Amino acid sequence: MPIDIRGISTYPPSECGVGKYKFNLVTALGKRRDVGTIRITALCGDGDYSEGYGFPVDLTADQYRIDSVKEAAAIALSKNPDVIINQHEFGIGENREGKEDNFVIMSRMAKKRGFLVISYLHTVPSDPDPYQLQTLRDLSRFSDTLVVHTDSAIKKLMEKPYEIDISEHPEKIEHIHHGVRPYNPTDLDRLNIKREMGLQNIMLITSLGLRGPNKGHEYSIRAYAELLKKCTPRQRKRMVYLIAGQCHPKFMKAEGGSLYRKYESGLKETISDCKLSTPDDYIRSFEGVDWEKHDVVVFDNFLDDFTLMKLYAASNVILMLYPNLDQISSGVLADAIGTGRAVITTKFEYARELLYPESELVKKEGIVGINDPLARGIQVDPGDLSVEQCAFALEHLIFEEKGGRKARFALEKRAQRYGYRMRWDESAHQLMEQIVCLKGIKKVKRGRGPVFHKRS
Repeated sequence: MPIDIRGISTYPPSECGVGKYKFNLVTALGKRRDVGTIRITALCGDGDYSEGYGFPVDLTADQYRIDSVKEAAAIALSKNPDVIINQHEFGIGENREGKEDNFVIMSRMAKKRGFLVISYLHTVPSDPDPYQLQTLRDLSRFSDTLVVHTDSAIKKLMEKPYEIDISEHPEKIEHIHHGVRPYNPTDLDRLNIKREMGLQNIMLITSLGLRGPNKGHEYSIRAYAELLKKCTPRQRKRMVYLIAGQCHPKFMKAEGGSLYRKYESGLKETISDCKLSTPDDYIRSFEGVDWEKHDVVVFDNFLDDFTLMKLYAASNVILMLYPNLDQISSGVLADAIGTGRAVITTKFEYARELLYPESELVKKEGIVGINDPLARGIQVDPGDLSVEQCAFALEHLIFEEKGGRKARFALEKRAQRYGYRMRWDESAHQLMEQIVCLKGIKKVKRGRGPVFHKRS
């Protein structure tokens, strides 16, 4: 019998990475014969409550009001889905009326009525505060499976301070790859897209996705400035650093917009301090941009899937100098690997496992992945250390005397080959296998076998 699914998450048109993740997963699940109905309860609030949603969203809940969350959960459960699938992220789970997470509230209600519950964890802090620790422990209690995107996250959940015991229930924690969108090099040819954007004969270095203080753009800008010091004036005209994507709407509204204004001021100040040329203001269209005139260009607009895929395709190098090394999930990195692009990242958890699995080198200080036949990308240390290291890595990937095209193409091929294993249809397949496994476990009748003691 096809399995009916109830998803709980943010969801488009909400401009949220977790919502986009849910959309891509739902799209992949919807193509399968073993999936029946898929319906979404969308968590929203602060002005976007119940606005603009279409199929498959049939319920909304104001994430900041517990009564709204409980009411939506009760209605959702009355429709008798076979499985509840949460997309948990701190920030979405918090409400204004208490210290109990929204996903914990919904999962407890579902578990009490005997439903299967699967909770995707998009963040597992290494050093959780009391609220974070209690939330993930509670989600473990009320979920049949916790899904994470790295094996290291499984180990983290089993050890202190979480101490989630899987000895009798190995199905309690499962690693399922973050999906990547199918990429067709024929449809998204790099040279054709560059011509379309006026970027022919220009080395395009990018940072893509929602902007904010947790993306490390200030370090990327400084690293790029160091690279340009090694360039001739002609070479400088033939490369550009493009930061594309708007800030998260909720970040822009936080504390009356003061955090957003401070971040934007800091970004512009960094560009100015590095003496880099940039347009007078952020651009909102690529049409008519004189790329040779500028060192850094900020495209301040929400990136729909089509624009995002074009930018992945056009990129020669993608920078992700994230300062938070606990990050266990990244849609940008997953898609960069899926599209087969050369990436330079900090050693955050998801990057360590995706780009150079099981390597002890990523635990040591210094650059990892230069001329390494096993690496799928280059990794650097976070913070100020990343500036010089990233500049060195860029030299390696750009100047022919260092490695140049040969080094970039080698990284691209290794990345794309691995990306085929991470497509959304494969991620959906792993999820459905887990659901079938959980349904089977529920039906198993365990009896008591004979007890044996070894003779002393």
